[in-house]
Amino acid sequence: MPRRDRNAHRISLPEFSRSLARHLEGIALVSFDVFGTVLRPRSSGRRNKAEFEPEAWAIAPGIPDLLEQLKQKGVSLIAVSTHQVETSNLRRILETKKLTRFFDTVLSLVDEAGGPPSNARFRSILGEHSGAPETTLHIGAEMPSGLSPAFGSPIRTVHLRHPGERKRQALLRRYSDLASRNRYWRGRHLLQIVQGDAPDLSRAGFHYRYGREILGPVFCTYLLRLLERVDEIEPDCIYFIARDGYLLRELYRQMAPALGHEERPHRYLYLSRRTAFAGSTQDGLSLEKAQTVLKGAALRQLASVLKAFGLDPEEWQADARRHGLSDVEEPLSGIEDPRLVRFLADPVVQERISAEGQTACRQLERYLGQQDFFNQDKVALVDIGWSGNSQQALSQLSSWRNSENRMFGLYFAFVGEQLQEFEGRNQAEGLWYDREEGPSPARVVTEHEEVFEEAARAAHATTLGYVEKGSRVEPELKPDDAPDRIQELACNSLIAELQRGILDFATDFATAIRLTGYTAHDIKPFMGSLAERAIAFPSRLEVEEVTGLAHANDLGQDTLMDYSNLQRGRVPSLRKGRFINEMRASHWRYAMLSGPLRVAYHLYRGITQA
Repeated sequence: MPRRDRNAHRISLPEFSRSLARHLEGIALVSFDVFGTVLRPRSSGRRNKAEFEPEAWAIAPGIPDLLEQLKQKGVSLIAVSTHQVETSNLRRILETKKLTRFFDTVLSLVDEAGGPPSNARFRSILGEHSGAPETTLHIGAEMPSGLSPAFGSPIRTVHLRHPGERKRQALLRRYSDLASRNRYWRGRHLLQIVQGDAPDLSRAGFHYRYGREILGPVFCTYLLRLLERVDEIEPDCIYFIARDGYLLRELYRQMAPALGHEERPHRYLYLSRRTAFAGSTQDGLSLEKAQTVLKGAALRQLASVLKAFGLDPEEWQADARRHGLSDVEEPLSGIEDPRLVRFLADPVVQERISAEGQTACRQLERYLGQQDFFNQDKVALVDIGWSGNSQQALSQLSSWRNSENRMFGLYFAFVGEQLQEFEGRNQAEGLWYDREEGPSPARVVTEHEEVFEEAARAAHATTLGYVEKGSRVEPELKPDDAPDRIQELACNSLIAELQRGILDFATDFATAIRLTGYTAHDIKPFMGSLAERAIAFPSRLEVEEVTGLAHANDLGQDTLMDYSNLQRGRVPSLRKGRFINEMRASHWRYAMLSGPLRVAYHLYRGITQA
C-alpha cells in the first residue's frame, strides 16, 4: 500500500476552497480516493472489482464545486487512480457521476492489460500540460507510489480532510455489520446506502421530503415485493386500477427494468368502486353488499348506499317513504336498520335495481373488453387495496364467471373480512400487509389509509361511469366543478411533489438493492418501523401538512376526508363518550393524541390486534 507523505499539508475541504485553491496554477492531480464513499459492502478487507462500478460510489459533497472552482481558474486536472482499477473503469465512474468535463486526462496505476504504465507515459502526459513538480499539486489521501519516479523530485500534496465522509463510511460499516447478523437491520443498512448518494434536502419542501423519506421507502418495499410476486405468478397482463394505481404503475415502469425484471404487459384501468359496484348489481343488491358500503360511509344513509351503486337517490324517494324513511338522506340507526332491510327485500325495488345494474354491467364489460381483460388466462390487479371490494365486484360479472380465467389481487394492504370470497380462481393478498400476518409494525398503515391513497392517486378525477363514443365506451369522470373536486385540484401540485419525492427515492432505492441483493423480506421489518414512527408518532408539522391534503372518495359522494377533529390547538373533549365517537370517526386517530395518550393507545392497539 502506498505510504502517506508525512510532509503533506492536511486541510479541510472548505479551507482549501477558500485559500489554496485560489492561488493554484499548473496541474492538479486528483486522487480517486477523494471522490467519495464506497457504498458496496465489502466481504473482506481487500477491495474487489465490483466496488469500482459507478453505482458503488457516492460523490462527496463539495467535490463537484471544488473541481468547478479549479477548472474556472484554468488549472489542468488529472484524475489519478490510487487503486488497482483500470482507466476505463475510472472513466466510466467519472462519466456516470457527471465529473468527466472537469478532467483533461485520466491516469491509472494499471493499464488494461493489468501491468504498470511506464514513467515515460507519465512524463509525456505532464509535458502535454506544461507540468513541472513546482507547479503540480496532488490532492488526495495517498500518493500513488508509481508516480514518484515520474516527477524526479517531490511535489506538493494536500490531504483533504472529510469528517462527514469518515462518519458516513463508519455508519455504512456499522450497519453492514449489523445487517449481516440480524435481518431487521438490513432495511436500515439499505437506507444508509441510499442516503450516501442522496441530494441535500435542507431546502426542499415538506411534501417532497415526506415523499422521499417516509412514503418512498414504504412504497418501494411494496413494489419490490410486487416484482418478486409477479415473477412467481407470471400473469398475462397487469392491471393498475385508477386512481391509486397511477403512482404504482409509474414505480413499476421505473423499477422493473432497473432491477432486471421483465416488464410484463400492463394497462391502466379507469375503474372505481362505484363503477365496479354498479356493474355487480345485474342480479340485484343484497343487504350484505349494502352493509359493506355503510361500514365505511361517512354518512349512514340510504342515499349513501344508492350513490355507491350508481343509483340516483332522487329516483328512490317514493320507495324509501314506502318503507318508513321520510327521506333517502334520513340517518339510519345502523347497518341493520329494519327500514333498510325492508327496502332491499322489496321485489319491486330489486327489479328496478337489477334493470339499472344490467345496463351498468354491459357498459363495464364493454370497457373491460376493450382492455382485453377477459382475454387473459391470468390477470393481476394492482391497487392500494384494503378490502378488495372492486375485485370482488369484478368476479361477479357474467363475462368473468363464464370464463376459466384467474384473477390475483396484489395489493399494498389487504384486510378483507370475507376471505372465503377470495379463493379458487379469485385470490387476493396484501404485499406490504396482509391480515393473515396478524400484529406487525407494517399493520400501522391501516390506521391512516388515506395518506397512501392520496400519495398514489392520479391527478384526474374519479370515474363515475362509462359513456358510448362511437363504437367505443369511454370513462366518464367527475366534473372539475364538483365541490370536492375543486379542493382536490387545489392540492394536485402538492401531490405531485409527494410523488416526485417517491420516484426520486425509487431511483436510489433500486441502486441500493442492486448493490446489496436484499429482498423485500429482508428490508420489510425496518421499513415497518419507519412507517410506525410516521403514522403512530407523527410530529406536529407532519400532522398539519398531511391533513391539509384533499382526497375525495370514489363511491359517488361529494365528500372529502374530514380532519376537523385535528384542528391545531384543539383541546380533546372531556366527555368520554363524545371523544370515543370522534376517535372512531377519525381518519387518523393517532394524530388526535399526544404524549402518554398516544403511547397508551398504541399499546392498546397492539393488544387488541393480537
